Amino acid sequence: MFFSACEIEIWYTSADSLQNKLNELKVLLQSQSNKPKVVAITEVKHKHKNKKVKHKNKWQLSNSELQIDGYNLYINDLSDNVRGVAIYVSDELSCNQLYVESLYKDFVIIQLNGGTKEKLLIGNFYRSPNSSSVSDEELYT
Repeated sequence: MFFSACEIEIWYTSADSLQNKLNELKVLLQSQSNKPKVVAITEVKHKHKNKKVKHKNKWQLSNSELQIDGYNLYINDLSDNVRGVAIYVSDELSCNQLYVESLYKDFVIIQLNGGTKEKLLIGNFYRSPNSSSVSDEELYT
């Protein structure tokens, strides 16, 4: 697939607990005659009610629970103290996840591989509205 010769539709949403909305997303995707090639989602995990324990999950979530037929899932490490970000990529596209060494953990970067030399980088980052200046600096770095 050559990127210059096609349009790549990308959907984005903030889920605030994808596990609770995954079936709705699957139905929405199935109902589309022209499915998006990429779906980017932030806030995969729910917010923790205890403000002193930032973003800790009271339930464990495995990547296999988040799979969607026809898409490959790229996701950050949900065991970390993060809200979680995910990118679904149509299995029609050649893609790989890029790993960047960083103190900031709430992001995923993928590379779509087009023609011989064509590549498209897509990043999905989550920054909390209550982010500390330290966390912001880690993100900027």
